[in-house]
Amino acid sequence: MSRRGKALSRRFGCGAFTLIELLVVIAIIALLVTILAPSLRQVEDILKRVVCRSNMRQLTLAWTNYHLANDGMLVGADTGDFGATWDWAGQWGNMKAGKLWAYVETPKPYKCTNPANPGYPISYSIAGSMNGQAADFGPTWRSIWGSLPWKTYTTLPRPSECLVLVEEDDWRGFNMASWVLWNKDQWVDYVSGNHDDGDNLTFADGHTEYWHWEVYNTLAYPHQDAPFYKPDPGNWDLHRLWEIYACVDVLQ
Repeated sequence: MSRRGKALSRRFGCGAFTLIELLVVIAIIALLVTILAPSLRQVEDILKRVVCRSNMRQLTLAWTNYHLANDGMLVGADTGDFGATWDWAGQWGNMKAGKLWAYVETPKPYKCTNPANPGYPISYSIAGSMNGQAADFGPTWRSIWGSLPWKTYTTLPRPSECLVLVEEDDWRGFNMASWVLWNKDQWVDYVSGNHDDGDNLTFADGHTEYWHWEVYNTLAYPHQDAPFYKPDPGNWDLHRLWEIYACVDVLQ
């Protein structure tokens, strides 16, 4: 090396990294990855939640368009399991057989971005109180609500507080019929906790909300043996869901 090259090397410190310097750099990079990884996962979870929320908004818009085109009659909230031809989706996840397919002719909006049951094509259910399975509990329904399930949009007392779509976790691996609650202290169906132990919900006025579940039983019960009809008195998550499921002025 010429004298000039040696001088430049001394001046600018040109030379290979030592092993210790290389290990320090690797350690710093590993530390940064460790620090940033949870934030990146959180961003990913939020993005999935937003896309899921958009899917549910599309389906709720279809639900709205249906009653606007049918003199206010709500689409059937079940999934064709009882032979009905007016339900929003068909049996065993066949969304093309449902009445909302005419308004959302693509399967993508029917499935959550982080579904509890990945193998099933429909992640959402319509509340049984919206012209759904609550009719099967006729005497119980009338004793609590004073009427049969809501069948027309104009009879809803407060659309902004009436549940339409919910993310369901059905332990059987598929969502059958509609999403039903028995009362404010007892489950029938369950929520999924698809997004950071919370779920998206949609309402009859078209808006969506994200609710984070606070009580352990809310997400634990679907994965216990024979989970239907489990009593759960005092569960605040269940109480909140009951209010928007029942959708009446005075709850008993």
